[in-house]
Amino acid sequence: MVRPAVMGRNTGILLLGVVSIFSLLLARGILAATAASGFIDPAVAGFLLPFAVPILLTALLMDSVTAVIVGVWTSLAMSLMAPSSMDLWIAGITASILGAQYAKDLRTRAKMFRVGLVIGLSEIACVFAMTARNWQEANIADVLHQGGACLVSGF
Repeated sequence: MVRPAVMGRNTGILLLGVVSIFSLLLARGILAATAASGFIDPAVAGFLLPFAVPILLTALLMDSVTAVIVGVWTSLAMSLMAPSSMDLWIAGITASILGAQYAKDLRTRAKMFRVGLVIGLSEIACVFAMTARNWQEANIADVLHQGGACLVSGF
C-alpha cells in the first residue's frame, strides 16, 4: 500500500506522474524508432522497453513499496503499447517486484547497475518460461534476441 506521506503531498503525486510519463514517453519513442528502422523484430522490440527506469527512479526518490506500484502501472501501460502484451506485462511485474526489492538501499552507482542486472535477468527468466509454454513453435533465434533485449533493457 502506498504510504499516506507520499499521497498526502502534492509533490509526491507530481513526482510519480512525471516518472510515469517520462518512462512511457521513452517506451513510445523506442517502439516508434524500432518500427521506423525495420531492423528489429516487433516481438523483440517489446522487450527493449525500459521497465527498469520507473522502478529505479521511484525507489531512489521515494521508497520500494511505491516503486512496485509505479512499476506495475508503467509495465501495464507499456505492455499495452507493444505486441504480445500479456508476456510483457508478466515480465514487467516480475521486474517491478524484484527490482524494487533489490533497490531498497540504493546508494551507489555499482548497486544501481546490479539492480539493473537483476531486472534484466528476471525478464530473461520470464522469456524462457514463456518459451517453455509453447516450445514446439519457438524459434531459438527469437528467444535469444528477446533475452538479449531484456538484458539491455535492464541497463
